[in-house]
Amino acid sequence: MLSIFSIQLIPAKVVLIRLHELFIFSTGPTEVRNLKWKARLYSVFLSWEIPQQLNGVLEYYIITYAVNKSHQVHQFTNITSFSIPNLTPNTLVSDITVSAITEVGEGPAVTVNNITTLDRPG
Repeated sequence: MLSIFSIQLIPAKVVLIRLHELFIFSTGPTEVRNLKWKARLYSVFLSWEIPQQLNGVLEYYIITYAVNKSHQVHQFTNITSFSIPNLTPNTLVSDITVSAITEVGEGPAVTVNNITTLDRPG
């Protein structure tokens, strides 16, 4: 913690006034908590809870994933849920990570290795 003071010089007296207290964080947030997922026919839905320690002001979350082992996709959201849309039945979504970002930096990612969308019945 850093305190900022103002000093006023008055003849025969010094007045010290605390203006602000700033908290200086050297690390980003901790990992998101309770990452859950639900596979649907045409999408995968993710939800999580905010990190236990933000260590600053939360700015957004980064979600990364690959569809059918193709290139990595990076998405951003400022809420604690995300839907991976426009999939087809029986599609593999892999290497899913969610991490929180503050003005200090990125927290550790929480990973789900593989999720497959539902298959059509029958």
